[in-house]
Amino acid sequence: MTDSTPETPWRILLADDNPNDAELCVRALQRSGLPVSVEVVSTRHEFEYKLHHVSVDIVLADYRMGGWTAMDALEIVRKVCPGVPLI
Repeated sequence: MTDSTPETPWRILLADDNPNDAELCVRALQRSGLPVSVEVVSTRHEFEYKLHHVSVDIVLADYRMGGWTAMDALEIVRKVCPGVPLI
């Protein structure tokens, strides 16, 4: 038996204003078998704050959220961290 180190988790920022949908996404990601670290935000303000203060590998966004959309999120990601993909 060999020693193995856990893979570095994917740092995921999930933008969704519906807590039930966000929880379902987090559970699905955790069950995927991939190492993940998920942060959930529900407002544009939280989203922008996290992008400026937390390093992320990928952003997942609901299409419509209260007062903003995934297209708004894409615009923000392109400005703040242009190399990070948004799904």
